[in-house]
Amino acid sequence: LSTTSLVNIFTMVTVDFTDDAGISEHAQTCTTESHALYLPFTRHVITFDSYQRIEVHTSFIKQLLSSTHAHTNTSSQHNNHNPIHSHSYRVITRHNAAVDEYPTDFIVLHIYDEHEAHLLAVLTASPRIKHVHRDGLLYRHEQDVAQRKLLHDGRLSTPWMPFEDDDDDASRSLLYGHFLITEHLGAETLWRDGFDGTGVNVAVFDTGIDAQHSHFSHIEERTNWTDEDQLHDGIGHGTFVAGIIASKAKKCPGFAPNANIHTFRVFTNAQNSYTSWFLDAFNYAIHRKMNLLNLSIGGPDWLDLPFVDKVREMQANNVIMITACGNDGKYGTINNPADQLSVIGVGGITQSDTEIAGFQSRGMTTWEIPEGYGRVKPDVVTVGQSLYGSAINGECRTLSGTSVASPVVTGVAALLTSVLPSERRWQLMNPASLKQVLVESADTIPDLRLYEQG
Repeated sequence: LSTTSLVNIFTMVTVDFTDDAGISEHAQTCTTESHALYLPFTRHVITFDSYQRIEVHTSFIKQLLSSTHAHTNTSSQHNNHNPIHSHSYRVITRHNAAVDEYPTDFIVLHIYDEHEAHLLAVLTASPRIKHVHRDGLLYRHEQDVAQRKLLHDGRLSTPWMPFEDDDDDASRSLLYGHFLITEHLGAETLWRDGFDGTGVNVAVFDTGIDAQHSHFSHIEERTNWTDEDQLHDGIGHGTFVAGIIASKAKKCPGFAPNANIHTFRVFTNAQNSYTSWFLDAFNYAIHRKMNLLNLSIGGPDWLDLPFVDKVREMQANNVIMITACGNDGKYGTINNPADQLSVIGVGGITQSDTEIAGFQSRGMTTWEIPEGYGRVKPDVVTVGQSLYGSAINGECRTLSGTSVASPVVTGVAALLTSVLPSERRWQLMNPASLKQVLVESADTIPDLRLYEQG
């Protein structure tokens, strides 16, 4: 189903008024301990059955492993050769807005290889521990697959499409550069009625943004979850995604220019990330009561249980996640978490509104197989070809991919939900109801298959 004009969707949710929201400038950063890629250890996420201060979880782990050490020294001859010493593992110190201000439900351990099997068995047996899982290392590109295999089978995220004006091709710019997605979907109709995303908190999980970027007037908060001490966008993808949602620039406007933008910098300049960085950022999004969350990434590893569980927990806390289906261009390659039922998975079509973009991942979902049958995905599709959006330098540029189709739907959602009265808005809007509004009001594209358009 393709996104239809906003005028059609507007008739399903329209009311007569909305409220203003106060804006405050607040920026935070975080630091983590640096890590060398080739040390003989594995990095594990240990998730618990409750939220506690990180010191409480750390103390529990140390007590658990030290008591096991004492027990194994007296239990059997075999275990006498495998005691759990304190130098067999290390709790990674995390300093960021999530763990410094709020309780957490996980810790990260470095476990040195020769002790891995023994420690994992002890940790897995504890009733207070939900999951023991490798801390997946995410790559934006596939050039480092050999290095990734040396570490572990972590999440391999959807590669970004290249910016289309990087080669300064004038003919390309003339052909594609001024396709305005807001004009294409009729956002001006709602703008004229006074709706512009006011009061909606939108989390953008990407590469960050510059605080003084001229295209934005409501950057409410910037946080960094990587091991690089910076908040600004060193790549341009995060700026572009935020611009599609909320740019106020007339040359490349976003759908909801007065939405409150909260940027979560979860990728380094090398375009890498860890599952644990996402978990902390997800926890913070829950605590900060984000309404919409745009995640223009994905990967094939639906067995990353801490990640998948956290996605479901966010939905239970009424954080509406909108995410890209992926750029793998084949059937059965819908990325996680877009393959989850409660997530709004977005695919890409061409500017003609009649063809699926060649790069788009297609359904069905595969994580249920063979125990169950795959689901229909994507949920909706919208234009993901050569969109015109914000650049780092304050100008506009073009980009394609489902990673830019996703913020189109997020921007539409921010604009539409701002139509509802603020005191009832998030009683009426939740992951299920918003998905229903989008899907039921979308147009069917003739001659396209179910697993292409949803």
